[in-house]
Amino acid sequence: MSDFFREVDEELRNERMKNLWKRYGIVFIAIAVLIVAGTGAYRGYIAWNDSQAAASGDRYLDAMELFEDGEADAANAILKELSKDGHGAYPVLAKFRIAASTAAGGDSAGAIALFDALTKDGAATSDLQDYAALQAAMLAVDAEPYEAVKSRVAGLVTEGNVWRDLAHEALALSAWKAGEYNEAARWVGEVTRSPTTSEGLRQRINTLRALLVGKGIEIPGAQSAG
Repeated sequence: MSDFFREVDEELRNERMKNLWKRYGIVFIAIAVLIVAGTGAYRGYIAWNDSQAAASGDRYLDAMELFEDGEADAANAILKELSKDGHGAYPVLAKFRIAASTAAGGDSAGAIALFDALTKDGAATSDLQDYAALQAAMLAVDAEPYEAVKSRVAGLVTEGNVWRDLAHEALALSAWKAGEYNEAARWVGEVTRSPTTSEGLRQRINTLRALLVGKGIEIPGAQSAG
């Protein structure tokens, strides 16, 4: 008797499946087709995007070679095009290189404006936006008052920011240039005490530290130079 009921139950299940298929079979097929088509389209897009990024990389390297050959104008022409129609990270890299080239050409104001634009560029990561702010501040040391430089790096001197030590260096240099020696000593002390200060930065800041000490300015909480 149990076999009989089991067979009946199976028949009922089969009948339900047949009815479901009659009613919704076309929907199942459509969903399957969409999944397959979507997967294929996605893979195709990834392959296309990778190839475009590789082509952008080749153009970027061409520009770097032109810089090495002393053909800055030709290099910048490639970079300007790349900044508009490049793929991957290359448009942002191109903008940074154009700004650096502008600074190297002696146009500090133009370079500062380009770096300022990068601080608001949505295609750049937050670290790169901060790096652009740092570059603008470094250029501003010789072009803007101390308070302006201080305002520029306000977001970089927070705990944990990767550019914090270099931002403190910019503040120290700007304060020194402005004759604000106690302020300069304050920032020199920050760099000196920081456990993340690089050896190159430590050597640079020790030069400024020696100048301040020579003027009789005490470095707050500083360790001995080394």
